[in-house]
Amino acid sequence: EDKNLFGEPIKRRIIGISPSGARVVVHYGLVDGIQYAWQETIKASMLIVQSVEKLITGAVGTDKLGGIITIVDITAQASHAGLVALFFFTALISVNLGVLNLLPIPALDGGHIMFNLYEMIRGKEPSEQVLYYMTVTGWVILGGLMVLGLYNDIHRLMG
Repeated sequence: EDKNLFGEPIKRRIIGISPSGARVVVHYGLVDGIQYAWQETIKASMLIVQSVEKLITGAVGTDKLGGIITIVDITAQASHAGLVALFFFTALISVNLGVLNLLPIPALDGGHIMFNLYEMIRGKEPSEQVLYYMTVTGWVILGGLMVLGLYNDIHRLMG
């Protein structure tokens, strides 16, 4: 059974279309190159948002989450595929970090935005105690995600 990027079964198949494995080199001018890069950045950002949404809703299991070992493995695969693939993957990691940094988790920039919005709406800052506990909670969430990613990496290596 074929699966999509999120590991979900593909319900509708398109007949006659399949990856050929052949590479096509496309040359862009400056303006077209910038437009293409912008479009690819938006696509990558939307894919990251969809991935987070699917993780939160449980549509994709947490066992799909990878850590540093997965990142190193995919980086090695990209480097074997060529310099362009490596640059593309590096750009994808950069976009991923940028999008994830905007999540409303207090330890991230998105959390600071959340606190600033709270202050704008309420007209006062949250108490120091609230800031402290929410920031600690944010770090616990981030630490938990890192540990889960590393656990999944080790589990994949072991079997």
